[in-house]
Amino acid sequence: MFSDESKFCISFGNQDPRVLRKTGEAQNPRCLKSSVKFPQSVMVWGAMSSAAVGPLCFLRSRVNAAVYQEVLEHFMLPAFNCDPSGFTVHVDVKLFSPEDLLVKVSGDFVEVQGKHEEKKDGSGTMTRQFSRRYLIQGGVDTMALESTVSPEGILIIFAPMLRWSL
Repeated sequence: MFSDESKFCISFGNQDPRVLRKTGEAQNPRCLKSSVKFPQSVMVWGAMSSAAVGPLCFLRSRVNAAVYQEVLEHFMLPAFNCDPSGFTVHVDVKLFSPEDLLVKVSGDFVEVQGKHEEKKDGSGTMTRQFSRRYLIQGGVDTMALESTVSPEGILIIFAPMLRWSL
């Protein structure tokens, strides 16, 4: 499991601070370039493992121990879960209806896809889509895999452990 956060600066135009000009061209518009002194930024956290890629979390504040613990609790733990009772995955699908979702087992992976298309008046269409793959650990009964969408818009995928009888 690997997780990290990064700050991304959002700015427009060339950020090159140098302007080359000759004497007397100080205010010549050809020699001036716009710049952004304090560009807006966004802090993003993500996690991945050999089993899956977790959701991105956009952070509104600086990351300290309390914020990091909250991110791990609300974003990482629900996304990566295999315990003695079975395999469980939670995926936030609030922006999709159940008809927009596809859950299938492909080899050792559960694949989740969502695609939603909205028709716009005269200006085209808007499409929202995602695709995720989760590694299924050995001993999970993939034939009994079930998926449901909660009233809160969380897709819950569950498969119990195989039961062996002699």
